[in-house]
Amino acid sequence: MNLRRLASILTVIGVATLVFAQSKWISVMMDGKPLSSKGLVVGGQLYVPAADVARALGMSVSYKQGSGTASLASTGGANQANGPEGKLDEWLFNGKTRLRVLSSTESSSDGTVYTLEVKNAEKVAKDYNFQSNSTKLTMYDSSDHEVIGTLQNRDDGFKTLPAASPYKVKWVFPIKDGFTPVRMVIYIHTQISGDSPVDEAFRIKF
Repeated sequence: MNLRRLASILTVIGVATLVFAQSKWISVMMDGKPLSSKGLVVGGQLYVPAADVARALGMSVSYKQGSGTASLASTGGANQANGPEGKLDEWLFNGKTRLRVLSSTESSSDGTVYTLEVKNAEKVAKDYNFQSNSTKLTMYDSSDHEVIGTLQNRDDGFKTLPAASPYKVKWVFPIKDGFTPVRMVIYIHTQISGDSPVDEAFRIKF
């Protein structure tokens, strides 16, 4: 390796190191509410995940592998989702996943527990990541006040489901007196090996 090429490589490494050293992760608030992921400041510019911004704006985001383009689309409001809608105990199908939320609930010290059941409707195995920042279950009342659910058992947070395989996972909602849910909006982070991750959306009416 000649000295000129070595000097060029060292210069590139030095610039990359300097840029990284000058960058920092920060919390980002949108309309007074924190985004689920942190933002990165580089050279005075703020970068945040498109999925988080899209969800806060009531939009969906999609990316087709190899296209080099991400698309954001309106879904009709922050408490809506661009996906199938149904009632409790009813199976919903978006062409990729079958999902239902059971009407029977349990009580815990943290709130009301709902059971979410999914079935992989793909012809190949698919990962369901319930611990991802992109996975979110939110209840709304008639005034659009929200209650965000949390995974009851962290050990249930990730599952690779073979084709047509079912899986149940429980979510806890800290519902207070006076809150009457009228809808639930669900985003589930999934991925087939070799493909880009997808946030699958569903809506439940109470």
